[in-house]
Amino acid sequence: MTHEELKAKALLKSNVRAEFEALESEFTLLREIFIVRKHSSLKQASKPQFIKKMEFKYE
Repeated sequence: MTHEELKAKALLKSNVRAEFEALESEFTLLREIFIVRKHSSLKQASKPQFIKKMEFKYE
């Protein structure tokens, strides 16, 4: 079973779909961060530099 098949099957359950939809804004933010990081040539090890570059508060 592929990831997409598993996701489609899980989302048939109303409680799973409700939780997934509640987290959609977080998923969108993560996708955008991944895209920016990819285009900026920064890797996971460069997290502090990425945060500084994006002007995030890092505590």
